[in-house]
Amino acid sequence: MLAMNPADILYRLEQKLHGCDHADLGQFQIINLDRVREGAGEQWERLKAKILEVSAHFIEKRIADEDVLVRCHEGFLVVFNALDAAAAEERVNAISTELNLFFLGDEILRSLNIRSRASRFETSQLRGMMTGSEPMPPGAAPAEPPSPAAGADAGETPAPRRVIDIDFRRERSIAYRPVWDSTRQAVATQFVIPRLTEKRTRQVFHGRATLRGRTEPRDHLELDRFAVHSAMDAFRTAFGKGRTVALCLPVGIHTLALRSTRVALFEALTAIPMDMRRYFRLMVEGITSGTPESTIRETLGICHAFSPGVIVSIENEHPPFDRFHGCNIAMFVLDSGEPHWLHDDRQRDLAPERAALRAAAGLRASTCLTGIGREADISAAIRLGARYFTGAIIADDFPHPVIPHILTREDIRRRAAARHLV
Repeated sequence: MLAMNPADILYRLEQKLHGCDHADLGQFQIINLDRVREGAGEQWERLKAKILEVSAHFIEKRIADEDVLVRCHEGFLVVFNALDAAAAEERVNAISTELNLFFLGDEILRSLNIRSRASRFETSQLRGMMTGSEPMPPGAAPAEPPSPAAGADAGETPAPRRVIDIDFRRERSIAYRPVWDSTRQAVATQFVIPRLTEKRTRQVFHGRATLRGRTEPRDHLELDRFAVHSAMDAFRTAFGKGRTVALCLPVGIHTLALRSTRVALFEALTAIPMDMRRYFRLMVEGITSGTPESTIRETLGICHAFSPGVIVSIENEHPPFDRFHGCNIAMFVLDSGEPHWLHDDRQRDLAPERAALRAAAGLRASTCLTGIGREADISAAIRLGARYFTGAIIADDFPHPVIPHILTREDIRRRAAARHLV
């Protein structure tokens, strides 16, 4: 937790260290922002308050609830509750690296100077750190803290305790996007879509875009686990009310390609009971022309152990479809993009979307087109071999999963007409 009230923090720490003259070596770690300050240069003073605020939020999400995070001078003191010296130093080094990369980018990785240290502090030394001064070396005589009476005479009041939470700037949630089966004339399943809303601008990001430029496998893992756990909670809620829903869970190729993150993701997937897995499909995202064929085959093969049908979502850059031969793909999800290629026969041999539809048919996989906005696009896409559709013309995203239900072509026509009414 992060707290800004010195008296409150001192009380909490003194309670934690009750009966001890000093803390163990590994309990206290300092995270300085020296490298960030150097990178900011002359803009540091103007940006310092915001950088410290963002840094506090960043660090807090990477420590345990029982740990204590305190802002001191132009850095932070982390008091780890249950780590020994080696583990605490390793953890704070990892946080420092991530924090510097967050502000300065990958290009400084080689020259990154992580400045963190494990130190031994007397309890009395903490007061100066809480009030914004540099920590004193062990053995130095601490300055006398100002008395409560002196503060009262000066008309000062203690700073209010402030806790920074994930919802302070952004709100993360899950949207459930209905998928329409044109053959059965029904909503058959739904895509689980992570969603991030900037609370100040109200700008909304979906899917992998919610990572906001973070590209590490652990970032994709965190997003995938959030989607899995949220969807499972929603599934159990619906199931408990007698409703059975079908869900397509997103998993990133970046998560699957690295063994450590893949194992962590599948540990989350094992929480889905065997008798319920028939209601879930894994939808692999992020495969591009640069993804090695060996990676595609290995990761998709593993996915089949957890899913009765594996889906591949392809955006923007289309990989060669011969890499999917023998992978037993149930469905390819393609972004419809600019819909002109659906109607212009001159684009038949040029549009990669048309080539993808033909390739999917050759692999005996179904195709879902996303982002469909006009009723006329559905007819054109069906003629080209597409079967499943999502988009504004089909249905809006839901904040909770919906059960499979009949949705006829006439229902969609009426929705299209209603959307054009003034």
